[in-house]
Amino acid sequence: MPEPRFRPCRQNQPMLLPPDISDLIPANAMARLVDAVVGRMDRRPLESLYPGGGAPARDPAMMLKVVPFCYASGIYSSRKIAAATRENVNLMWLTGMEPLDHNMVNRFRTERVRPVFEDVLPRSSPCRPRRATSRWRPTSSTERRSRPTPTGSASPGGRAPSSTATGCARRSGRTSPR
Repeated sequence: MPEPRFRPCRQNQPMLLPPDISDLIPANAMARLVDAVVGRMDRRPLESLYPGGGAPARDPAMMLKVVPFCYASGIYSSRKIAAATRENVNLMWLTGMEPLDHNMVNRFRTERVRPVFEDVLPRSSPCRPRRATSRWRPTSSTERRSRPTPTGSASPGGRAPSSTATGCARRSGRTSPR
């Protein structure tokens, strides 16, 4: 019986020339789609929010590529996005091999992207994010005290009615409180 043979693993062997990271990204990858879409966008409203002076900022086009790619990949936390720019080949390609800091990601989303989207999306758009408010509003204070919660426990300020009992419709289409 012949002995098993294995190909050698040369993970610690130095390379004379580093590989081109774009060779690792397939032509139909989501990273390439995000890159193409953001490349065609008018980024002047976003770039106008940068005051100038001081240390050079990260390219807003690169940052704008990272955020939707991560959201589409299910990564929402700024710390996880920052970690993914060091670990995910697609994000390494999008960032040009320059990892991001979680503060940088968070500041970009809150100080740069949010004002642009609030100006772009009309006030009546169902896609526009709402400010943090309560999820339901009782029709009267007596109704709030008289209806039990689905679990039977009281919430602060009385018992929480279901959204259908108060006539309050939720945007998400849910009918039971969280």
